[in-house]
Amino acid sequence: VERFEYRISSTLESSAKYGLCEVCGQWVSEVYAQTTFRILPATDAVIAKITGKEAPLEWRVHHSSGFGHEACLIACRRNGSERNPE
Repeated sequence: VERFEYRISSTLESSAKYGLCEVCGQWVSEVYAQTTFRILPATDAVIAKITGKEAPLEWRVHHSSGFGHEACLIACRRNGSERNPE
């Protein structure tokens, strides 16, 4: 099962600067930017070889980014996760 994590924040700008919502194609008064990370399991041997340290339980790898309405971006999340780590 693929797992994803999301970060979303306001740009404090409108479509005048960032263009239309990438999801619905409509004007956005406050554009949000969402970054999607794919969560991958880590293997101890590979991590130890690369970093020389004990392996974390998982990696977060940049998967995609998008701009638009907050609700549109959240609706497009693959696993419905509302997680937005700081």
